[in-house]
Amino acid sequence: MNLKASDWLGFLYTSRLKQKSCNLQADGKWVLITGATSGIGYITSLKYASMGTNIILLVRNPITGSKLKEKLERDYSILCKLYIADFEDLESVKKSAELIVEQNRVIDILINNAGAYRTKKDYLVMGSTQFLLLTI
Repeated sequence: MNLKASDWLGFLYTSRLKQKSCNLQADGKWVLITGATSGIGYITSLKYASMGTNIILLVRNPITGSKLKEKLERDYSILCKLYIADFEDLESVKKSAELIVEQNRVIDILINNAGAYRTKKDYLVMGSTQFLLLTI
C-alpha cells in the first residue's frame, strides 16, 4: 500500500481533533463482549455497564471473569451473565454459544474483542521426501 503525503497530513489533522464520546443510555439492552477481562474489552465492559447496559461476558479465564462479573453487578447494578470459552478450543466456544442461545435473549450489541496469544510457533520444514511440523 502506497500512501501519499496528503494521506499523512489528513491523519495528522484528524488525530488532533477532540475525541467524541458517547453518553447514550442503553438501559435494558444486552451487549455480548468477548475478551472482556483485560485491555480494551475490560474498558468497554465498564463503559457499557455505566450506560445501563446488561452484559454477557464470554471469556477464557473463569476466575478473572467471575471477578469482573461481580464488579459490574456491584458497581453498576446491571445484570451480568458469564460464559467460559477459549477461542483456541472451538468446542468450548460452541458449547458456550449453545448455552447463550438457550437463554433466548436478544443480543442488541456484539463486541467481538477476543484475541489469541500463542507463545509457541509452528514451522513447516520441507525435507527431500517429507514435511515436518516443528513447534517451538
